[in-house]
Amino acid sequence: MPSVEAIALELSYGSRLAVAELSFEVVPGRVLGLLGPNGAGKSTTMNALSGLHAPVTGQVLLDGEDLYPPQPAKAARIRRKIGYLPERPPLDPELTVEEYLEYCGQLRGMDRMARQGALNRLCGELRLEDERRRVIGRLSKGTRQRVGLAQAVLHGPELVVLDEPIVGLDPNQTDQVRGFLQGLREGRCIVISSHLLHEVGSLCDEILVLRDGRPVLHQNVSALAAGQTELLHMRWYEPVTPDALQELASLPGIDRIEDVTSGVVALRCRDRRRAFRSLVRACSANGWPVEEIFRPNPSLETVFRRLTTGEREERGRQGP
Repeated sequence: MPSVEAIALELSYGSRLAVAELSFEVVPGRVLGLLGPNGAGKSTTMNALSGLHAPVTGQVLLDGEDLYPPQPAKAARIRRKIGYLPERPPLDPELTVEEYLEYCGQLRGMDRMARQGALNRLCGELRLEDERRRVIGRLSKGTRQRVGLAQAVLHGPELVVLDEPIVGLDPNQTDQVRGFLQGLREGRCIVISSHLLHEVGSLCDEILVLRDGRPVLHQNVSALAAGQTELLHMRWYEPVTPDALQELASLPGIDRIEDVTSGVVALRCRDRRRAFRSLVRACSANGWPVEEIFRPNPSLETVFRRLTTGEREERGRQGP
């Protein structure tokens, strides 16, 4: 089965190093979410995966073949296996949707029957049937985004690279495209970059977070969430005393005090339910000025803030 692998990538613009020390692999059926603040190197990495930005050092392999071979014919053959949706879809505003997708199919070397079959199928799946003969320049932003997505997958690529695929979509279009992308994953490698972290969390199997051009986290989304479920937070409306902190650390079910920030004490628990019961008893017995005890949401937003800005307080919460 085809896979994509980045090995020790370094990417630059002139003398400026944009990405360094980057290695990862995506296997078919899996979706990788590429995250980071503006300027972290996401778009540069996406361009490298798409055959548009050759690395200074390192390799990008698709199904074991170097994406940047010295032979132009070989490079063109390998890159036909890739579908790319940049942040700004490369649309021709003077063509109709049907004319544009026909043209994209011809560029990818698809014969007429294959083009028509793919075009009919995608117009149905992405609900573009009523827009087929409309000029692209007169379409809404959300519809143009779906046309851009159609051109990226028209030729049945093995690797699909999508930069901000959900941007500009209304809630109904978002649900529709989300379902389309879930169905697209079978037998393909998919890489998605987005600032909509909740969408990344729902679409992706794993995330790779970049900061200043370097990876700071690469982890399964499910493991990421599981790693936060054994935290409990206590919000105090008066300063926490040293004696209270000492007693907290010794309570049944508590492993250690993880952090104390802005009146919130974060507790790492061996047994979260047992810890919650012992915290309630201790608050009652000591008359501690505790406003609430809550379990922080295992949110991607929290992890993103902590990794990219150093912010440690977890504001989202849910009941224990």
